[in-house]
Order: sequence, then structure tokens, then C-alpha cells
Amino acid sequence: MPVDTQKEEITGRILVIDDEPVIADTMAKILRTAGHTVDTAISGREGVEIFAHHPHDVVLTDLRLGDMDGTEVLAEIKKINPDTSVIIVTGYATTESAIEAIRLGANDYLTKPVRMSDLMMTIRRQLSAVMLEQQVRELNREVAVERDKLKRTVTELSLLKRLAERMMSAFSYIEGFDLILNLL
Repeated sequence: MPVDTQKEEITGRILVIDDEPVIADTMAKILRTAGHTVDTAISGREGVEIFAHHPHDVVLTDLRLGDMDGTEVLAEIKKINPDTSVIIVTGYATTESAIEAIRLGANDYLTKPVRMSDLMMTIRRQLSAVMLEQQVRELNREVAVERDKLKRTVTELSLLKRLAERMMSAFSYIEGFDLILNLL
């Protein structure tokens, strides 16, 4: 997910799933204009298949699709990659459907007709969250590597300490101090 340094905008790979091709194409054009890489699907199964072969940072899916429910798409996407941000977009919004979508793992919920400013703000927020999660994972990997190095160093130092203790016990105190002073 590159950051365009001239515009300071985060761009990402987005999948739009809507059974109305005009809506999917319109959203895709708007998102492409903002610099995103966008794929579209006009069915839930097609969207899941595209996602399975090409990971996306954000998935926008309609709640009511011809072949699948948007929450089924959400579940399939999250099985493939739980870190992907999924946004439910629907013209049939109810409080219950919104709560259910969020409970199932949706990262956001928008109602149609979607104001483009709301869409762009939501996309920006979700891409920022995805980017931060990636940075956290990378930092955790780096911490694990450094922790392993530190453990090896502590083990080596413990061995050296035991060796030094054994050597010191073999010498008289005077010989030991002379040995240490000569090493310095």
C-alpha cells in the first residue's frame, strides 16, 4: 500500500462487489481517480474468487447480492484474510443489519446512496488502519528477532560467567586478581 508523497494520500487495492454493474463501475471510477487500484465483481461468488487470487486492502460489498448475502461475503473474505477491511454498502439499511454486520467483523457500514466524501473518508480511514496493522506486525517480527538475539547473548554471557567462576575457583585469590589485572 504505497503512500503518494505529493498528495499525502494513502492508496490501496480495493475490491468493489455489487450486483448492479453501474454502481460497481461508478465506485471503481471514483476510487481509481483517487489513485487506488480497483477490481470489481457483480456477484458475491465472483468477488470471493477474485479476492482469493488477489489480496485486497479493502473490500466494499453490497449487503444484498443476487447469489450471496453480503454477510456471507464478509465471512468468506475474513476466512481468507482476517486483516482485510470489509465495508458493507447497502440501500437496505436497518439498525439490525448494521449491528449484525459489525458483529460478524465488518469494519464499517455505509448506506446508499453513498456520499462520495463519506466513501473517500471511510476508505482513507480503513487504509490507514490496514497500514498501521501491517506496521505493527512488522515491528512485532523485528522485536521477536531482537529478543532471540538478546536471549542468545544472555545465554553466552551466562556460560562465560560460569567459566570465569570455575577458573577463579581454581586459582588463589592473588593469582585470580593478577590474571584479571593483566587482562585489563
